[in-house]
Amino acid sequence: MRARPVRIDLVIPSIVERDAVSHHNPRGSEGLHSMGFVSEVYARNMGPGLQGRVHLLEELPREGPEHQWVCYQASIGSPAADVFASHPGLKLLDYHNISPAELVERWLPHLGEEVRLGRKQLSEMAPMRGAGLRGLGVQPPRTGRGRLSPEHGGAAHGGHDQFQLPARRATGRAFCDRACRWWA
Repeated sequence: MRARPVRIDLVIPSIVERDAVSHHNPRGSEGLHSMGFVSEVYARNMGPGLQGRVHLLEELPREGPEHQWVCYQASIGSPAADVFASHPGLKLLDYHNISPAELVERWLPHLGEEVRLGRKQLSEMAPMRGAGLRGLGVQPPRTGRGRLSPEHGGAAHGGHDQFQLPARRATGRAFCDRACRWWA
C-alpha cells in the first residue's frame, strides 16, 4: 500500500465566489485539513475577495507522490490542466459535469470552445490519474488501472454525462486508504 501523503492540494482553472465548483474547492480543502492533511487551493484565475484563501497556480509546490498529491477539478478547458499533467505528485482527477458545447455555444461561443477543450483534456488526463473521483469520493468506471471504459469517456447522453456514473462512494479516510491501496 502506498504511504499516505502529507499534502493533497486542489487545482482549479478559475475560482470566483458564489459558483458551485468554486464553492466546492475551499470546502474540500477544509475537509482534507480536518483529516490531518496540508491542503490548499490553487487557481490560474481568481476573482475578487479570494486572496488569502486561494493561491495562484504559479505558487503550487512541486513535490513527489510520496509527499504530495494534486487533485484537478476538471470542468472547462484550461492551461491549468497542463500544470496538473506535468506535476510530479500523484494525480487525482475530480470530474465536474462538462456540458455539451452545443448547449452553450449559441449564447457564449467562447464557452463552447472551453468545454470542447475541457472534454479533450479530460480524455488525455484520465490515463495518468492515480484515482478518479467525483465530489471527492466516486470513481468513474474503468477498464484497467488508469483507464476509463470507452463508454464513460465524457460523452453526454440523455442530458446526463455518462462519466458521472458512480462505482462506489468513499469519504474521508476511507477514500484516502482506498486510493493508497489502488495506486500501490
